[in-house]
Amino acid sequence: MPTIISWQQTNIDKLLSQANLSDNPSTKLTLLSQAATLGKNDPLATYTYANYLWQEGDYQASIDAYNNSWLELDYNYLGTLALKAGRYSEAKSFYEKANSEGENAESLSGLAIVEFNNGSVEKGCKYSARAIKLNLSSPKAEDSVAICQIYKGESRLGARQQAYTLLNSYLYSDSLDRLQKLEIKNTKDWLAIALIYSNNGKAEDSIAALKSALEQSPADKDILQKLAMQTKELGREEEAKLYTNRLEELKFNNY
Repeated sequence: MPTIISWQQTNIDKLLSQANLSDNPSTKLTLLSQAATLGKNDPLATYTYANYLWQEGDYQASIDAYNNSWLELDYNYLGTLALKAGRYSEAKSFYEKANSEGENAESLSGLAIVEFNNGSVEKGCKYSARAIKLNLSSPKAEDSVAICQIYKGESRLGARQQAYTLLNSYLYSDSLDRLQKLEIKNTKDWLAIALIYSNNGKAEDSIAALKSALEQSPADKDILQKLAMQTKELGREEEAKLYTNRLEELKFNNY
């Protein structure tokens, strides 16, 4: 990988500093993009740009930022990013690359999750069994084994615990099914449902779930912030303002 020369580093640092000081999302994105382009061999420039894209929900662009750099890629890390974004085919490709460099529990566990998502329970269980055999202390291997047990009907976990076990491994669809079937949903359940809908681009369903959460926890600032943000993104300014005003009231009452 080419080394970074002094003038290049100076300009990268300047762009990153300007981006950090900017309150304008468009300007910040442009500056970070320029820093990453100039610093294809600079880990900080690449990671800062990719992480910002991820926070903004542009998962594909975040993954592309890593792929377009000259850095030595951590394919297991990229596989996990792809799983979080619900991009299972990309996750499979990354995990296969990681595994080709040396069989390891993390990549095998990731491949297990991909197969479970595709409905291939037997394949997924084979990957999870191999993963735990390679590393008995791997949390991801343990999770994939637990998920194998869920799909085989052998799990001792309750319905709610099963739903969150699936959610924590980014098996969004099956987690949502189990959460929706819960007869009594608590605030955490509604927030999880809202998160899944939001990740799937179903804004209205996400907002509906957040409203159900708010009914149970009317003074929860995090829920109000999410509702204000999501309704504003849909152009519902008046509704967003109502949630913002309620946030301000809560802050005032806490003084």
